[in-house]
Amino acid sequence: MVAKWRGKNAGCLGHRAADSFLLWGCSMFSKPLVQCVFLFSIATYSAPSGAVTLFDNPPVNPADPNLPADVWCDPCSSGPNIGYRVWDSFILANNSTLTSLRWNGRAADPMTLGVVVEIALQPYGIDIFSANFATGSISRSPANNPINDVREVSLPDIVLNAGTYWLTVYGPSITETHTWLGQTETAANGDNSLIQYGPDPDNPQLILPRNMDARFRLDGEINTTPLPTAFPLFATGLGALGLLSWRRKRKTLPVIAVV
Repeated sequence: MVAKWRGKNAGCLGHRAADSFLLWGCSMFSKPLVQCVFLFSIATYSAPSGAVTLFDNPPVNPADPNLPADVWCDPCSSGPNIGYRVWDSFILANNSTLTSLRWNGRAADPMTLGVVVEIALQPYGIDIFSANFATGSISRSPANNPINDVREVSLPDIVLNAGTYWLTVYGPSITETHTWLGQTETAANGDNSLIQYGPDPDNPQLILPRNMDARFRLDGEINTTPLPTAFPLFATGLGALGLLSWRRKRKTLPVIAVV
């Protein structure tokens, strides 16, 4: 996999900074109980919440025996729509880490050249993430009909803020067809997926917004309060603990009589 990841919307704390903060906190207080409280607070605010489905609309359902209403080839290897590409939007309700992508396609696709996955704030905008996944890195499992299959790739922990993004997955060459399945929606509830024609996918000749949804699913983790954001909370707690410790020490000081 060859990946390009521009982290404008990604946020994390380096291991060295986190380790230094932990060591400082432990050195501030010698009592084991206080150290335990400090370390538990760090873990609570910085640990991910566990793997969940972040987006799945319409569902990627291999048990569904019905064929989707729409099939797109991107790019098509023949016909009038060579260079076809589909972009579809997805919404993250929380700050999240994307770890895997699933989508539906035709089982007959050779996919000897792999696929390209791109994520951007707008279709054909500056990529937040772009990667070429080789054939060996794509998991394919059959659906309950002889025509479709479910594809899955592991993503390299893409950290995104809550918001709306756009995704495309396509074949890297017009020499072989890669298909992506979707479904038609009504004008009231469609999300205006973009379908683009042209011999050069990066320079579209015609863009058609449609009330359609491409079938794909994003799994990953919901990120809890980032550690840098929680620093003021930690500082307040440590200050309170320090004040209590100072007051206890002051009460235990010996009283010296003045003659």
